[in-house]
Amino acid sequence: MGTEATFGKPLGATGPWCVDTNHVEFAEILVLAAFRTRPYVEAHRNLRDPVDQVLQGNPDMRNADRTISMSFQHGEKDVPLGSSRLLFWIQFELPPERPGYTKRTCNYAFLRQDLSKPTVTLHLNKRLEDWACMGRNRNDLRQNGSAQSYTCALTQREFESGLAAVNVDFGIIMQLDRSRSWRNPALKPGYWTADFGNSSLELREFTLAQRRR
Repeated sequence: MGTEATFGKPLGATGPWCVDTNHVEFAEILVLAAFRTRPYVEAHRNLRDPVDQVLQGNPDMRNADRTISMSFQHGEKDVPLGSSRLLFWIQFELPPERPGYTKRTCNYAFLRQDLSKPTVTLHLNKRLEDWACMGRNRNDLRQNGSAQSYTCALTQREFESGLAAVNVDFGIIMQLDRSRSWRNPALKPGYWTADFGNSSLELREFTLAQRRR
């Protein structure tokens, strides 16, 4: 085993959460816990997107073991979760495809293992078939307009370069059951959900250990 780092402090979060509809090709999602890198925060000082903690550096997620100890309590007994599942998620920026174009932002969810158990060690890898690109939907319903640069890595090499230095954020999402929409249009600004108002997340450990190659 190589270097090991614990990211952030234990945290707790409670609903309601925002339903992120900018990844509908993948699913509507809830971002339950987000850890943003300090270099990204310093380069985007006007960004108002909420995050739980800001961390030093851009972690290398290639061939890494991430131990996550957490519990999610769904407090709405009359709202079944169906096929919804908890997943590890990363977001990184790639250089522009051509000079003068904007940077490209990629969101990926790790599908090989979910977070259904209280403590899970995710064996992250750089195989694209174990990750899902969360789409290219640029119809952004949020105020910050970040989806305007959403895309997927064009090649395996590009994907690996993003994994080698995850330079935006990462954390825990819930991929919501695709058989229904979870947005409540009656709630302003229109993308909140009342289905998780009494739900809670407790994150006790979030550790990354780099495996020797």
